Amino acid sequence: MSQPTFSTTSQITITPHNQQPLLTRDYPTEAELDATIAEAFEAQKAWAKVPLEERIRIGWKFIDEFKSLAQSTEPDLALELTLQMGRPISQIKAELDGFLDPLADVPLTDTDKPGFRRFIKRIPLGVGLVIAPWNYPYLTSINAVLSALISGNVVLLKPSPQTPLTAERFASALVSAGVPPGVVRVVHLSPELTRYAVENQNVRFTSSTGSAGEGKKVERQRSTRRETTRTDPQFGNGIQASSEVTFLRNAGTSGKNFKRVCQRVYNMVGN
Repeated sequence: MSQPTFSTTSQITITPHNQQPLLTRDYPTEAELDATIAEAFEAQKAWAKVPLEERIRIGWKFIDEFKSLAQSTEPDLALELTLQMGRPISQIKAELDGFLDPLADVPLTDTDKPGFRRFIKRIPLGVGLVIAPWNYPYLTSINAVLSALISGNVVLLKPSPQTPLTAERFASALVSAGVPPGVVRVVHLSPELTRYAVENQNVRFTSSTGSAGEGKKVERQRSTRRETTRTDPQFGNGIQASSEVTFLRNAGTSGKNFKRVCQRVYNMVGN
């Protein structure tokens, strides 16, 4: 797969199909990034005062907004994603459909037993930095971003330089659903600026999905203070003798793009 190209001031996304530049995004300066984070910090104070029921309503409205966006042809989200990261367009629908699956509307119920008063208290942390990968940019962002917003936090969403448009579409649908623009911000950052943002005192938590190596770097930067969530899962595949071959072939290669897949199969057990 082609890699995006970088300068000290911008990034260029290269289309894997033809190795041609697709789009360019400029980086902020450190001062501009500090200002963006400061604005997000102030916006969070008002957002946290919005009643939880209203934030939940906006979350459901966002699902409707994104569904409408995904079904439109202008922009064509499936084609956009294929051009950015190379996955066959026939496999894009699965990610968009999965992204649109409603989150479980099941509360974590408080419980009691004699002599104890046990309860769950949710307190917004503040400004969060969500670092999304290129391989499943919509699926990997939804849980971190939407749950953070509904909890009263604000989000700086940093997409992979290979898939910058995904974060922009995500944020656009959130704003259309009623999220104030300052509550969700897309930030295109170099590795150096990402580390700079992680160290900003007003960034209270980070969520990163991607390689173990990069995730550990973020953890090390933040381990002495504030919250960090890192996701780089591994999965096992089990195959039964009665399994249907065509299904296995399609499932086993799901997400392939230009000889790369999201899931690495370490062990495959059959009978």
